Amino acid sequence: MVAAPVPGRTPSTTDDVSTLNTDISTRLDARRQDHRAARHQERRAAIAGLVVLVLAVAALSMSADGILPLHWTATLGLCVLSLIVAIQRRERCTVARRRLGHAVQFWEHALARSEDRWSDATQDDGAAYSDPDHPYANDLDLFGPHSLFSRINTTQTTLGRDALARLLTDPDEAHDTAARQEAVRDIAAAADMRETLHVELQEFLGDVAHGPVAREILDDKTRSLSGWGREPTPDPDPTWRVLLDLGLAALFLGAVAAAILGHLPWSALAPFWLLNYVFLGRASDVDEVLERFESVRNTLGGWSRILRCVEDGLPASAPPLRDARRALEIEGRRASDAVADLDRRVERLAWRGNMFWALTFDVALLWDLHARRALYAWKRRFGDRIDTWLQAAAQVEAHAALGSYAAAVPDHVFPETCTDAVLAAEDLAHPLLPSGTRVGNDLHLDRLGGILLITGSNMSGKSTFLRAVGLATVMARCGLPIPARSFRLRPLHVVTCMRIQDDLARGSSLFHAEVQRLADCVERAQSGDGTLVLLDEILAGTNSLERHVGTEGVLRGMINAPAATMVATHDLELAKLIDEVPDRGRVLHFRDAVEAGQMTFDYRLREGPCPSTNALRVMRDAGLDVDRDGA
Repeated sequence: MVAAPVPGRTPSTTDDVSTLNTDISTRLDARRQDHRAARHQERRAAIAGLVVLVLAVAALSMSADGILPLHWTATLGLCVLSLIVAIQRRERCTVARRRLGHAVQFWEHALARSEDRWSDATQDDGAAYSDPDHPYANDLDLFGPHSLFSRINTTQTTLGRDALARLLTDPDEAHDTAARQEAVRDIAAAADMRETLHVELQEFLGDVAHGPVAREILDDKTRSLSGWGREPTPDPDPTWRVLLDLGLAALFLGAVAAAILGHLPWSALAPFWLLNYVFLGRASDVDEVLERFESVRNTLGGWSRILRCVEDGLPASAPPLRDARRALEIEGRRASDAVADLDRRVERLAWRGNMFWALTFDVALLWDLHARRALYAWKRRFGDRIDTWLQAAAQVEAHAALGSYAAAVPDHVFPETCTDAVLAAEDLAHPLLPSGTRVGNDLHLDRLGGILLITGSNMSGKSTFLRAVGLATVMARCGLPIPARSFRLRPLHVVTCMRIQDDLARGSSLFHAEVQRLADCVERAQSGDGTLVLLDEILAGTNSLERHVGTEGVLRGMINAPAATMVATHDLELAKLIDEVPDRGRVLHFRDAVEAGQMTFDYRLREGPCPSTNALRVMRDAGLDVDRDGA
């Protein structure tokens, strides 16, 4: 099933990579220059603050001695005002310097990715998402060290990482590959938006979550916030109760005014205070609400800025991104404004934590009742949307990671959908290998029900090629570009049986685990409408005779399944099965060569079964005595 060159998209040239690196370097230099300038401004602001402080002390001293014509209280007021201005200017300079530092980091990571230095831009590798029962994730190195996730991931929040993991393992079937490609292209082109989002996320996490433990607490509280929004909300207070609360507050204020004017003694305020204090007891759930918000109260402003970044900068022509934008609009309001409003309402309720406020204005105005009422009014209107908004932001963060990857590899091609074949690729290479060393091969799977048998000596590239095909198919479903000259395929599900481990906790041996995995692959392939099945040296846990019989039985069962099956094997006898169904199968091989006593590999896929083996040579090179008569 190897074909002549397949028509497809003309790939980008190395000039595109050079142009990209130049553009990124230019932006990086500009951000570094701005960062240095901001750092100098911050230092100058700090020095100015110290100068103001010294001058303030001197002015107060001169005022007290009568040297200055101003009263000391007026001088004190001017000094305090000057110090406030100096402190605020220093704070603005600090924020600007910090944000520019995040921007520098964004472009440093972008340059590292474009120069194939992926480890310099690595975030969380997603090992927590590894699932041995997933149809392909473990076999194709989706998660863990040196995985696809570690290469793609630029997310900062747990919600964003969760969304990215879902995109890789379970692409949204509501959007086809073309729609997902459009989303990746659009967000890859929106470099300024991705930079701003990175800065806002870094600012957000820097404000509220220092270190992994703090981030875990933040994750728990964020989930608690979403849960609060979905919980039942008390019915609105009747109008008479609202008017009563307002009347009691007005009555207390009137009594205070009368006391100020001398019409009432100050002691007469005590009954009014006690009456309001009793009525304030109706807000018995305020402490519970505040406890719920205590750890996330300082995150609401950050979430509002993140949502505003998405609303203002997200290109929304592609369906997945358009859906995210729509999720952030409700009743004519933007989600960012609604969250900022929630932040203000929670802040007003939290004033009761100040003892002076709680014993004076809180009681006088029945403040807790009004603030609680305003908070529940917000919840009735928007509460059930909190989780939707956070998930929309997570989807955008995940797509920004995909877009950043696509922007870093202009020499890769976006797959095309085809109907005349199952999969057709030119010069397809493994996406996770260094660009300078990976070798590409052509591949053509022309029909479902076909079997491609790949033979070859040890270390020749069989397993790597299977993973390259599997990863490329998964990446195509996510809308990502592929390291190939062209890549076309029909919609395919992927199942694999390549890297099996025993499970002592389940009481499962290696062979039993592999048999269960094979059974799952066969079931998925036979019940699907188009499946790519990748099998690598299956049934290794039994004797050679039963292994051959078992493997042949599995492959015969796949011939009539709606699936394209690729098998890497050392069992050359399986080629006889392909001879029985020449219209349904093909045998290819990778080979090795010996040059100056050393084995070499060119990793090129060739027609026919492998003409040589190298197992004994590898064993001899390791110092094992395997020579015998005829060996």
